Amino acid sequence: MRSARPPHPSLRLAVICGGLAATLLLAQVPVSVQAPAEAHQGRQAIALADPSALRPLDASLDAAIRQGSLRRVSDRPHSRLAGRRSETLEQYHDGVPVHGAALRRQTDQGVTTSILGTHFADIDIGTTPTLSRDAARARAAALAGPLPLIADPELWILPIDGGYALTWKTSVAALGTLFTDAHSGAERWRVEGWREQSSIGLGTGVLGDSKKLVTQPLGGAFFTRDLVRPAELRTLDMRSDANRFVDRLLGVFFGDATTATQDLASDADNLWSDGAVVDTHAALGWTY
Repeated sequence: MRSARPPHPSLRLAVICGGLAATLLLAQVPVSVQAPAEAHQGRQAIALADPSALRPLDASLDAAIRQGSLRRVSDRPHSRLAGRRSETLEQYHDGVPVHGAALRRQTDQGVTTSILGTHFADIDIGTTPTLSRDAARARAAALAGPLPLIADPELWILPIDGGYALTWKTSVAALGTLFTDAHSGAERWRVEGWREQSSIGLGTGVLGDSKKLVTQPLGGAFFTRDLVRPAELRTLDMRSDANRFVDRLLGVFFGDATTATQDLASDADNLWSDGAVVDTHAALGWTY
């Protein structure tokens, strides 16, 4: 396990807060949209908790729900806090879901306290495919080779460089998900089956409590990258370097938040002793 000289308490606090801020904001980008649309011109990353900014956005969400461009897919109470609810809204365009677009709205006694997620603007494509579902199934089967399809193709709008594409989305056993163009049948993108690249570690938090962590085994070590959820969750470790912390935090806020493996916390045997890393990575997974 990695060990280091304990940092100054104020610096440790800054690093903890900075790591939490970075992981939460990075987690807004669903994994399945990062590759083709991480810098998409219509992508809007939303993370608001200011009441004055929430009010107009709250009203626009309600209007979008009435119009059908947002659909409520879950609305559930908090398991421990009375009066708190969490609502998940998915974006649709002319009745077709938009891949990677979802908003989560939290309320307290009916008053919105935060809105987080991703929304895509200026979608202006038609939603009638020229490639039939049967033809899309045959095309996906050809691309998958010997691997069986585990679901029928469904129409989805995929954000891509230069705009949007109407696609057939098909799940393939042991492979992941294929997106084929709903007109030409060309493969637009595929999401690999990342779940097989994850491991479960055990860590000790700041207060001495035990927590399970989803980590990624890579090159003989384990890293704080959670690939089992619909969005890739990453916990960054600034290693008590204040300059590095400020640089990464500014990168998040100004949209240049690309991270490398060396930015992640790591451990040799998946038994984690850095309490700040353990608490942040575990809590990020619970929050998502």
